[in-house]
Amino acid sequence: MPKNKQSRLKDIFEESIKEHCKKPSSEPKSYEELIKPIYGVVKDIKGYNYNPFNETRFGEKSNIHNSGYRATLEIMLENDSLTKKLIFNGGNCQIGEGDKIKAYVFAGETRIIGISNFKHSNYKKEIFIPRKLDKEEIALYIEKIKEGKAKETYYSVNYSPKK
Repeated sequence: MPKNKQSRLKDIFEESIKEHCKKPSSEPKSYEELIKPIYGVVKDIKGYNYNPFNETRFGEKSNIHNSGYRATLEIMLENDSLTKKLIFNGGNCQIGEGDKIKAYVFAGETRIIGISNFKHSNYKKEIFIPRKLDKEEIALYIEKIKEGKAKETYYSVNYSPKK
């Protein structure tokens, strides 16, 4: 592909990103910038353990799952936020009713923006756009608060903190 045609495609791609992000509320941010805290007191907590082998018959393989084990917590919060229910995919979380917590959630949505010339190259970019919190959110990690400080931190299996 001639260099000036390649350059023109990149320009079109950058213009499409700018066009998509004209609204101030939809300006792309980094993933980390969109991780927001939710404070609350644990009102109720339910734990679910999931083992895919429980649904298979002897000598057969599960059509849905190959392997694994999953522990999920549903945490109901008492707070001033819209979010009243957290889903935490981590299970080994030592919190109970009455505990004060600070949960971190991803308050964004992922969009793929791109163009293609169908011959030589595709230009795609994953961007993160801010969104309002919902009544139910998935917690990336949870801090247990005692005496005004985070004493324990529990990470979801779906999240690896950057250090």
